[in-house]
Amino acid sequence: MSVRAAAGQFKYYLVILSIAIIVIGCRSSAKTQSSNSSEPAKDQTPAVQPVVPTSIEKPVSPQATTPPQILPVQAKEAPTGVAPPTEADIEAVIARVYKDSVYLEKNSSPQFVAGDFNGDASEDIAIVVKPSEDKLSDINSEVANWILESPKKIGAPVMTPVVRLSHSRAVPEIVVKDEKLLAIVHGFGAKGWRDPTARQTYLLRDVVGDQMKPISVKEFIKTVRDKDAIVNRPGDVISDSMNKETGFIFWNGSKYAWYH
Repeated sequence: MSVRAAAGQFKYYLVILSIAIIVIGCRSSAKTQSSNSSEPAKDQTPAVQPVVPTSIEKPVSPQATTPPQILPVQAKEAPTGVAPPTEADIEAVIARVYKDSVYLEKNSSPQFVAGDFNGDASEDIAIVVKPSEDKLSDINSEVANWILESPKKIGAPVMTPVVRLSHSRAVPEIVVKDEKLLAIVHGFGAKGWRDPTARQTYLLRDVVGDQMKPISVKEFIKTVRDKDAIVNRPGDVISDSMNKETGFIFWNGSKYAWYH
């Protein structure tokens, strides 16, 4: 090979090498620019917030939707039986309510009967008493703390379509010496007539018999001829026997009346 041909071939390889270096340099520059241009994009991307697991409500199981079991309400135990009143108990209630205006009639049998005579679910008591001779004026006073009346003058109510008021004034009852009276003390609350605040009282004339006993209103109504004339209510009445005739002392809503 001639020197000129070798020099030409050398120039050819030199050109080829230069072109290769330029191409490789261009590719490297493009890759660097691409890398630089992508970095700002990463900076502008908002930071991903950590995902907080939320509580997902699960469907309520059939057992949970079942209403709670309601236990039956137990009835309160009935109060234990109260011991029958003694003579001291009776004298104590007389002294509390009537002071010394009347005293217990010890020769009567029975001396007293107890029951719910006015139908308020509180026990009342009816006691056979006599007036103190020196207190007759106090017993008959219009401002006394008790109501003095004669059930036989009141009688059973008459049921009429129209109630007509009477303007005549009733003649006041007058208690006389040694007269037997029926003292009734209405009970208050659970303690009944034993309660110290029980002070609604009556003195009844002409109804003290020898076979007094309490009976229910239902039993009483069975003996009534005109059943519409008697109000059917809870409670008791006093069955009484006077001169071998049976009668009943009952509360008509405002007074004590007599029925036979």
